[in-house]
Amino acid sequence: MIAPELLALRARLDAVGVVVVQEPEYLTIRLPFFCSVRVTFVDGRLRFEGFFGPASRVKSSTIRLTIIALIAASLAKFGPAYAGTMAVIAVLAAIYDVLRWMITEQAITRATIVAATQPLPGVTPGSLGEGNPSSVAPRTLDYVDARKTP
Repeated sequence: MIAPELLALRARLDAVGVVVVQEPEYLTIRLPFFCSVRVTFVDGRLRFEGFFGPASRVKSSTIRLTIIALIAASLAKFGPAYAGTMAVIAVLAAIYDVLRWMITEQAITRATIVAATQPLPGVTPGSLGEGNPSSVAPRTLDYVDARKTP
């Protein structure tokens, strides 16, 4: 059963144009390049997890790096041309991973901002981050008019 806080967040994310899919126990934010962000509500806090395909971001990046390193090592015995080609492929794969990390981080940031702009039901102040909620002091912004300041 999905938490009512996630249902409220889904409505607000839909309103700003984010593609959100409701799963049985969490929300999934769909992104390009086979990326997604899973949003769960655990212990009164929103939790965001980035995914590349079916695997988490870290696992996917680690597996990709390992496979490319193994292929590069096996091709090195055939000569520098094969190793150079593999080096170009490795750089392109790294760029692709960096883009996917940036896309998922941007989606997590956007969802956090949407959740923080108006409190969700059941979410206590300071519960979006990992810090101690009692250490979060309310902030006020003072407007200073530069024309009237001596």
